[in-house]
Amino acid sequence: MTEEAIRRLAALKEDSGKYVRKSVGNALRDISKKFPDFIQKCFIFT
Repeated sequence: MTEEAIRRLAALKEDSGKYVRKSVGNALRDISKKFPDFIQKCFIFT
């Protein structure tokens, strides 16, 4: 379930809407409190 939520949020992180991007960031921050390793794995760019 968390993976699906992150996939959907990742699709919206480049949205043109300011409030959409802010909401995505807030949601990812909340998820990262419970699943920090998973978020880091999904969003680290090398």
